[in-house]
Amino acid sequence: MLGYRKAFTLTELLVALGIIGAIAALAIPSLLNNINNRMLATQLKSFVGSVQQLVNEQKSTYKTQNLTHTDFSKGAANVLSSTNFEIAKSCATPAKDCWKTSDEADTKVSYRKLSDLSSQAIEDSKTTVLLKNGAIISYEVLNSATEPDLIGAFYIDVNGNDAPNVIGRDYFSFYVSKTGAISYAKPGTDATTDIETLTSDCEGGSAFNCFGAVQLNTWKMPY
Repeated sequence: MLGYRKAFTLTELLVALGIIGAIAALAIPSLLNNINNRMLATQLKSFVGSVQQLVNEQKSTYKTQNLTHTDFSKGAANVLSSTNFEIAKSCATPAKDCWKTSDEADTKVSYRKLSDLSSQAIEDSKTTVLLKNGAIISYEVLNSATEPDLIGAFYIDVNGNDAPNVIGRDYFSFYVSKTGAISYAKPGTDATTDIETLTSDCEGGSAFNCFGAVQLNTWKMPY
């Protein structure tokens, strides 16, 4: 005589599938967002590696340890050249033809803040290029009288005009010192190394501190 075997009813299976579907609906967007953030951070790290390689090449070419005597100080066009980067397009000044995040009135280029997604204008008068990988980068030579330890600063949207166009997600800034160090902080300043503090400043719209938070967090977004 066969024993009685209890099985799931169709209703129970549908309820179970519904629960699984609800959990997936909640988890998948967060998972995709985390994957996207990791990709953006990796793109930032790759670009920084390219700049560090350029620093080393310039030191070797000019036989110096001080970038004052290299292309980094001769002008942004010297740095953002086809010799140094894979350039798809040199942008006009102001660079609105490359920065496509202008407001509706087309009077400024703006990115959103992490804190409340409100708009914050960014400077668009610097020499800017669009790279073949889609990134948009600007560079400026800094005034040696007011910034004696710095040679210049980079501004980058690692994936160009693609979303999210948020400061700290795909838009960052960092300094290059005269010795070739790449950092979010100016040399000699009492800059914080606390990631929570940097994150708070980042959420308020500081692209330099966003870079610092990611750099100090082993190239992962801590926010």
